[in-house]
Amino acid sequence: MCGDGGNDSGALRAAAAGLALSGRVEASVAAPFSTDSPSIGSLVLLLREARASMCTSFGSYRFLVVRGVIGSIGKMILMLYAGAYLTPFGFIYQDLVMNPLLLWALSMPKPAKTLARVPPEGSLLGPMMVMAASLT
Repeated sequence: MCGDGGNDSGALRAAAAGLALSGRVEASVAAPFSTDSPSIGSLVLLLREARASMCTSFGSYRFLVVRGVIGSIGKMILMLYAGAYLTPFGFIYQDLVMNPLLLWALSMPKPAKTLARVPPEGSLLGPMMVMAASLT
């Protein structure tokens, strides 16, 4: 929903993504997103950022799921073939050092310059997400 934030403040607040197109204080309070520009072109920027944010969140989720599966398989292989176990410090190192650094690097990309014709999948348990996590 796009509006000026005056008489449509209720609709801006209730919308999934409300964008107020004026720089007034009332508009910025009424809508989740606001801009000083009166042009609707700000909506494209908002969609680019939202899609990039969603892709980053889903990518982080998929990374953690795949990392957990690979870690479990690795522990089983280590135990079965080498008779060794990962020490508690090894687990702490993975959880406190490796995961945050890799997730930080995963969250650094900028949004695409143009919008794709098809938006990214909007469900964590959608067919593409489940297939990508299981095939990785």
